[in-house]
Amino acid sequence: MEAFQAPGIVEQLVIAKCFAKRVFDPARIALLISYIEKLSHTTFEGNYFSTGFILTRSLYDYKLGKDKQRDGTIYTLENSNDIVRNPNINKRFWYLVNGKESFYLFDQKLVINNSFFLSNIGTSWKRYFDSYFLKSVLYGNDIAFRTIGPNQVSIMNADSIEFVKIENSWKLRDYNYLKKFIDFKISVGQKVKSALIYYIARCSRESTSSIIWLPKKKDKKTYRKCYQLKAAFFLQYYQFYLHLKKNR
Repeated sequence: MEAFQAPGIVEQLVIAKCFAKRVFDPARIALLISYIEKLSHTTFEGNYFSTGFILTRSLYDYKLGKDKQRDGTIYTLENSNDIVRNPNINKRFWYLVNGKESFYLFDQKLVINNSFFLSNIGTSWKRYFDSYFLKSVLYGNDIAFRTIGPNQVSIMNADSIEFVKIENSWKLRDYNYLKKFIDFKISVGQKVKSALIYYIARCSRESTSSIIWLPKKKDKKTYRKCYQLKAAFFLQYYQFYLHLKKNR
């Protein structure tokens, strides 16, 4: 679902109110959206970098660590960072967390006193899946704000509802709906389902067009037919490429 382009209106009326849930002040969420957008335009030593922070209602739950299923370690900063009083962006400060395995923690006053680092997570695709959806981190009313590329931001809550801004357009992604759709259409195990969502999310994030084919019949004849169709497609594509190259 792609929203219209209108600076300020989308953030305040849709994203801020959607995630506030009568817990946070929508105006403060809108301020954080504006802040993460500025971070997505920021470079450090000439290069764009990923970073992120989490708005939480209870820092106490993070300090409990694994007792509350948050798989990571919280650290106390020597100096606090109040973005309301000091909205200027300290590039070096934000470069220290990557918005994947490490985050700063905002309280409701929009002051940073802590950072949070996720524990080491399994294999590559599982690491991406867990770090992207933050299953072991976001609970209750927590909201994660991240830069995911140059001029690209992601805002996600514990319900796996995500707003993504890519190419100046906001898009809404509901991964729980995607899970339900996969469960309804395909009978696969949890690992396969997670891998599917991983590839779909990654292709979507990188604006890559792709087709994921899951045959109903799992036999050699079906797979052989698939390989033949795939080979025919690439042969046709290659012939088209040679035709274009010849007629340049």
